[in-house]
Amino acid sequence: MRRTLFLCIAMLAFCTSAKAETLGQRMASGNCECNPFYVSVSSGWTFLSDVEDGIFSADFNSGLNANVALGWQEKFGRVEFEYSKFDFDFDTVGFGPFRADADGSQSLDTWMVNAYIDVPVTSRLTGYAGAGLGVAQTSANSLATLAGTVSATSELGFAYQARAGISFDLTNRVELFSGYRFLGTETMTLQDSVLLVPFSDKLFVNEWESGIRLKF
Repeated sequence: MRRTLFLCIAMLAFCTSAKAETLGQRMASGNCECNPFYVSVSSGWTFLSDVEDGIFSADFNSGLNANVALGWQEKFGRVEFEYSKFDFDFDTVGFGPFRADADGSQSLDTWMVNAYIDVPVTSRLTGYAGAGLGVAQTSANSLATLAGTVSATSELGFAYQARAGISFDLTNRVELFSGYRFLGTETMTLQDSVLLVPFSDKLFVNEWESGIRLKF
């Protein structure tokens, strides 16, 4: 956990110091037409991979998520802090060879520090690629089983992600963007108060997302 936080802080400090120097040079020369800070909001169609630890297994329906980020943008790159909320309804769950339809949902919260490279394609169209490090927490919410209703929350764990897509400038201060996102976590453990059996597995999310970025 300490190593994860150190990596995130170091990544943010490096990117921020580099960009602050670039902006400072522009201001000193009197040629600063940029809006370095931005807020972005986005949502996407998400898919959570099946989970299995040898005893318990589950698969999920596709879902939607919500993301909000605060960032700093320069000509060829960005750095941002992002919070994301995912929620997936259970499709089926199983214990050993037995599987059945299930009610309830699995949620995932992530807090990430991301860095991107922006590559201009035309005067208004830009391609981007980036990666992020951070922490995640997952919960099983009101999962109905024969033994009762299961609700449990994991400890914080290491998370990582990668993104690629395109953005389009509506104005100097407003951008639309769309792209692909992959997110993974280390092994997360849930311990409920009904089954009293810890469940552990890594989580992997694939997402097609779209959103808007507002510069100020």
